[in-house]
Amino acid sequence: NWVVVLSEEHFLPIDNFSIEVLRDGFIVAQEGIERVIKKEPEMLYCSINWNYLPQSGGGIFHPHLQVVIEDSPTTSHQKVLDGLRRYQTEKGSFFWEDYLSEERKIGKRYFGNQGDIHFLTAFSPHGILGEVMVLFSHRLTIKELTPDDWEDFSQGLIRVFRFFKKKNIESFNLAIFSGNGEGVQSWVYVRVCPRMLLTPWNTSDINYFEKLHDEVICVVSPEEMCEGLKPFFL
Repeated sequence: NWVVVLSEEHFLPIDNFSIEVLRDGFIVAQEGIERVIKKEPEMLYCSINWNYLPQSGGGIFHPHLQVVIEDSPTTSHQKVLDGLRRYQTEKGSFFWEDYLSEERKIGKRYFGNQGDIHFLTAFSPHGILGEVMVLFSHRLTIKELTPDDWEDFSQGLIRVFRFFKKKNIESFNLAIFSGNGEGVQSWVYVRVCPRMLLTPWNTSDINYFEKLHDEVICVVSPEEMCEGLKPFFL
């Protein structure tokens, strides 16, 4: 595990991040992952994570990424990989391709793309304020991502941040999951959950449902969130 510092600024508001700051930070995280795998090839499961501000569990205000690499997936990643394997066996096709195609056809939760990077609202959100999903189409592992991929992702992420700012959301959790390049096939995918304190009590939006029951209360539908995001990708 290690940290990637994004900026010399002690604090950057959510609408002050630049494409360059985000892109370069993600590239540095990727380079670290490649260096570890070169020395320890069994470390195939990696993620790039971000807790932004205390509402999300961030310990300090300084913007930074947290990189995790292990020889086995985390619990949520394992569930996704197991699901991808079952889908492949039962349907004979690749879930992420089918999912993206269906969501684009329906048009209620797909709100835009930057190059080959696609942005959607999650069908089943993991946050009270919804969840954004990002798919790096045709990229199976973080190692495969190019500087142009990171630039496209950063540009799209800044558009999402602008939407958050409009909704008075200043905090979020982000995780980029990599496939392992072996066994079950997966695209690189991203989950972004906006976070906030609930006024007037200034209490967290996470409670016993999320922590103890693995259930989520969500007050905004994915379709409503998608409609709000679409103008930021025009």
